[in-house]
Amino acid sequence: MNQAQLNLHWDLARTDPRTRSQRSYDGSFAYANGSQNANRHLGSADVTVYYSRRLLFFTARVEFLNDRFQNLELRATPAAGVGVHLFDTKKVEWDLGGALGYQDTRFLSTAAGLENPRNDGFIGFRTYADIDFTDDVELIMEWTSNVVYTKIGLTNHVGSTKFSVEIADIFDLEMTFKFFRTERPPPRADGTVPKRNDYQLIVGLALEIG
Repeated sequence: MNQAQLNLHWDLARTDPRTRSQRSYDGSFAYANGSQNANRHLGSADVTVYYSRRLLFFTARVEFLNDRFQNLELRATPAAGVGVHLFDTKKVEWDLGGALGYQDTRFLSTAAGLENPRNDGFIGFRTYADIDFTDDVELIMEWTSNVVYTKIGLTNHVGSTKFSVEIADIFDLEMTFKFFRTERPPPRADGTVPKRNDYQLIVGLALEIG
């Protein structure tokens, strides 16, 4: 079997004592035996305001997802909410948050009678954990669930686990597991239904600047 895969990821963050702004992009492209079997783009941007050492506000947060094989031309999810630092130590950081948001979904194709595009509301839940085992070994876990109360079948989840080992001052060896799920994806125009779950395991080299 002939296979080729390209994965791109970058993060850009700016932090001061009261605020943090971050932008990120994650792209995956893959072919097997001359046929494309992955084409996904996930972008996000957020601004966080730290009210106190424990309390924080997501004053603006938005994600954009394009995934050909999940039948998504675009899923945009702007939201705002509040979070708490459960742990904030030298070795462990763990945040929990909740938000209210709006979901704009545009499918590549839909079966007759289904609404496209869709506009829905959701309640979002997010957790983030960063564990430093040593100065050179780190584990980062993220999970986001958007419960779409206007169309519960469009409820979606995005999760990732990244294990990294520093091999030089600016280079890390990383192993990342990613998970995407939509509870009940609507059928395409040809009657086929996208898979609910999408998994990906990536091993790569990361460049850290800053």
